[in-house]
Amino acid sequence: MKKILSILSLVAMGACAAPAAAEKAIITEVEPNWTQVTRNVPVETCNMAQVPVYDRVQGQGATGLEVLFGALFGGLAGKAITDKDEGAAAGAIIGGAVAAEAGRAPQLRIVGYENKEICTTRYVNRTESIVKNYTIFYEWSGHYGSSVVNEQYIEGDYVDVDVSIRLR
Repeated sequence: MKKILSILSLVAMGACAAPAAAEKAIITEVEPNWTQVTRNVPVETCNMAQVPVYDRVQGQGATGLEVLFGALFGGLAGKAITDKDEGAAAGAIIGGAVAAEAGRAPQLRIVGYENKEICTTRYVNRTESIVKNYTIFYEWSGHYGSSVVNEQYIEGDYVDVDVSIRLR
């Protein structure tokens, strides 16, 4: 008998609760919910600057002092290699000639300056407000409610709501 009474009471409670029904509610207001985000954004800065202009120019030859040092070094090297005065003389001639020719070789030199725009990029932090989500307010049959949603609605849109009635 106790089992029958338990089963009947469960059936009676189930009969009192109405299942949830899907209905359409109208949105009466939409409020965006804002949040702050910091972004690292590039900023380009440009300035005018004078930059050198390079060109290859013919050397004007060695100075007398450079030829003298070349001959002296060549003579010492020739004497050291051959251990003879003739070797020293040949080394001096060759050292002077090498120094003279080295001064005549084309050289890369600054031949002027020009104005040029120089740009650099640096990164700065910028804080912005963006919409995180929305709070919508809605009405169904004289009942009002609100929910936080990710979708953007406008006033007058309809949303699905679950409606249920139960005993207290």
